[in-house]
Amino acid sequence: MRLTLLAIGFLGIQLMAAAQASDSSRWGSIHVAGGSYFVKDATLFRNDIAALVPILGLDDRNLMEYRFTDETFATGLGVFEIAVGYHPFGDTERRGPEVRAGISYAGTLNLRAALDRTTRSPYDTLTSSQTGDQTFVDSVFSDRIRVQHTAQRVGLNAAIIWRSSGRWSVYGGVGVAGGPVLNARTEVWQDGNRDVAEREDNTEDVDLIAPWDLPLPNTSEVYRNATGWWFSMYVPFGIDLQLARKKTFLSRVHLLMEVRPQLAHQGTPELGARTSIGQQTLSGLRLEL
Repeated sequence: MRLTLLAIGFLGIQLMAAAQASDSSRWGSIHVAGGSYFVKDATLFRNDIAALVPILGLDDRNLMEYRFTDETFATGLGVFEIAVGYHPFGDTERRGPEVRAGISYAGTLNLRAALDRTTRSPYDTLTSSQTGDQTFVDSVFSDRIRVQHTAQRVGLNAAIIWRSSGRWSVYGGVGVAGGPVLNARTEVWQDGNRDVAEREDNTEDVDLIAPWDLPLPNTSEVYRNATGWWFSMYVPFGIDLQLARKKTFLSRVHLLMEVRPQLAHQGTPELGARTSIGQQTLSGLRLEL
């Protein structure tokens, strides 16, 4: 809701400025688009868990007791932006590149990891009443920790765009975006179970010899993290369709589809600076002013 109000306020300010400008013919268009951001987020490392969730009491020593799995993968995120174009280098015919500037919701960071640990301790010794053979029994404790770190990216967006002419047109350019990383939080799930198993030498196999598997209580907690920053460089290119040729309102309305390969940098107090690659795919409307 706050983002929507911000977008409406920004658009209103730009329209007022355009109306009051001495050379309003240099104003290009209003650009509104949404879509998806497919990204391979930066890896979440073992020591990052201790930094994100210090209340767990994990440090370098006991973290090494766990088997670590990075579960971060490429994800599809929702994105939205609104921008206004201007022709600072052209003439009254709007020839020359268009500078496009606006605000963006750039998707949600999503990092995941897992910690697993299995410990064994002597539990009992079984002695056969017929042969006298002894079987050593262990208590096997499995401990699992799942961590998911999320944060939302919002910010400003600027690009310089070159377009071809015609009802169907193509365009391309270069752009940058950046802003704060907000609403950062880490959710932690902990669970485990306890089994009784025959002791096996030189193997990790567990052969249950008791008909019970005691699950331990599941717990989940959410921890708030500090605000960070993000910055990206991208190359936009797309296609544009003018809805009508005649001098009507529809002749000022364009449909567009745009692709943006990009390199993103992000920093937070807990995780430091990270780099990831991704691609935005947007579709929307462009209204000529």
